[in-house]
Amino acid sequence: MATRGTYAKGRAKQGKILDAALALTARKGFKETSIQEIADEVGLSQPGVLYHFPSRDSLFIEVLRRHDQNALDASRLTGPGAAAGWEHRDVSGFVQELASLMRTNAATPGLVEIYSYMAIAASDATHEAHCFFVERREMIRREYSGALRRMQEIGLLPAELDAEAIALALHALADGLQLLWLSEPELDMGAPIINFLQALGAPAAPPVGGADER
Repeated sequence: MATRGTYAKGRAKQGKILDAALALTARKGFKETSIQEIADEVGLSQPGVLYHFPSRDSLFIEVLRRHDQNALDASRLTGPGAAAGWEHRDVSGFVQELASLMRTNAATPGLVEIYSYMAIAASDATHEAHCFFVERREMIRREYSGALRRMQEIGLLPAELDAEAIALALHALADGLQLLWLSEPELDMGAPIINFLQALGAPAAPPVGGADER
């Protein structure tokens, strides 16, 4: 019981550190947010923070991982370890759900900045973020292509489209929009997602009465 209690306290402390890191990034920017400032925010020493996260980059990777898990729990759209996947879900609202997720990211100050900086750093195979982004990229394309194939099966997208190719383009569009949003924060990141999928034949909103599950 003592071990379980210690573990729970450690997880709670880690959560506070991650929340502080995200909040400070929103106020000061990613580059200007230091481990010492995060430590001050949660009442720890710098070594105390580094006990939980061995480096600044590993801490911010965990900020992203935690956000992905929260999004997964809320919508089943993204995040490591998706259980059923879109092949077994009602995909009639996929377009709006993805657009909503993009808008939620924009409404979380600091998140897009952390993601964009770490995504660029992850292009270096020796960087701590590399494995996280490789796994995340594979998961997202698998989820997207699964949703798109299911939409084809129930008549919400033309059957002749290449679901894997569209999933790749959709992922690139989402990442590109987030990078653009950093210099154009008034940009509605959800609208281009809707427009792109509409151009391929997807409905902008779920059909009245739901999709035909034939």
